[in-house]
Amino acid sequence: MRIERELRSGSVMDMTRHKQRIDIFELSYLIAFFMYIYIGVLKTSLLVPVHMSMSIVYLVFKITGLCAMLTMLFRKEPNLYYKMGAVFLLVPVYALCVPSKNFDFFYYFIFVVGAYAISFRKILKAYVFSAVVGTASVMALCFFGIIPNEVFARQELSLARNSFGFFTPTDFAARIFFILLAYYMLKKFAFSWKENLFVFVLIFVIYYLTNARLDTLLLLLLPVSAIFKPFLKKIVYCLGKVGSFLISFLYIMFSILIAACYNSDDQVLSFLNIMLSDRIKIGHQAFREKGVTLLGQHFHEQGNGLLPSGSFRYFYIDSSYIRLLVIYGVIISSLMLVAIYFLHCRFISEGSFYYSLGFFLVIISSAVDQHFLDPSYNVLFLAMFANIVKRKVSVKTNMDLKEQTLP
Repeated sequence: MRIERELRSGSVMDMTRHKQRIDIFELSYLIAFFMYIYIGVLKTSLLVPVHMSMSIVYLVFKITGLCAMLTMLFRKEPNLYYKMGAVFLLVPVYALCVPSKNFDFFYYFIFVVGAYAISFRKILKAYVFSAVVGTASVMALCFFGIIPNEVFARQELSLARNSFGFFTPTDFAARIFFILLAYYMLKKFAFSWKENLFVFVLIFVIYYLTNARLDTLLLLLLPVSAIFKPFLKKIVYCLGKVGSFLISFLYIMFSILIAACYNSDDQVLSFLNIMLSDRIKIGHQAFREKGVTLLGQHFHEQGNGLLPSGSFRYFYIDSSYIRLLVIYGVIISSLMLVAIYFLHCRFISEGSFYYSLGFFLVIISSAVDQHFLDPSYNVLFLAMFANIVKRKVSVKTNMDLKEQTLP
């Protein structure tokens, strides 16, 4: 009996040491991810490139990306084929980013494959913490006058539109939307009426300070979705994997086609364009002037960030789906459609309705916001290979099996 107890305790100690090794690698990934998101938040503020050069931003991206890849390679969970495939794909994914000169997709890919078998819930928690700290840092820098608060105004309204250190008021409002969305998913959209009431008040404050109309509507979808959660859950599971993807695909195609077919003489399209703050018109200009290529392209965009002096021609593509086609090209756009289908399948197969609902809200928002491929906003693609739900695994030691054979 003494020998049996020693063998059993030895097996338990081995399993504990193995678990600690896994936790160290997981912790290393989460720390790298925290820094990646934090710098990503600063990248979308007026701190860059005035006080922090873009080369420093991408140096941090390289270091954190390398850490994420190494933690995946040293862990035992991914098999050798997965590790070889992830390393092999680095070259073609990098090559796809060269024509557009935008390598954010490449670093996002590294963190996606590096998240294999890591709890997505932990990733969400790290995201919320990092995004909140990053947003608070930008607002503090703005408050102390280190970076400016760009104040915009609408001609039809007297409300001042504050950016709080970000490029535009809509960037700040979108930041709040994605942070709240991650928190709603962590809570599985199970909010009490008091919590939803607090969110409604917060949304009113955000609207009053930024006058970001479209992002305010998106923010309102969060508490409304929580209120109608039982009804929406039935709809999502009724649609299933294929139905969810088809709805997403049709919505994406519709947002692209109305821009491609835009005509100022069409009263319906003109009305939609006004409601969407000229997004359809600018999308149409992008298609007409830049076109769509297989591998993507690089060109200068002029937005409202840093409030350019004098007269200038505003040309910035807000729709994520039009950006994908025009800037990233057909190949990456097609790959993202595959990723959308894959995520819908995972969320529904795993019974994670709250992630499905969150993903639908991201897809809706991406027609008017450019944050679909920015992990400092949209973190859901990290769920592709991460552990979505907790799995209960029963472990039997060799001693347990030996005891079963004893007379």
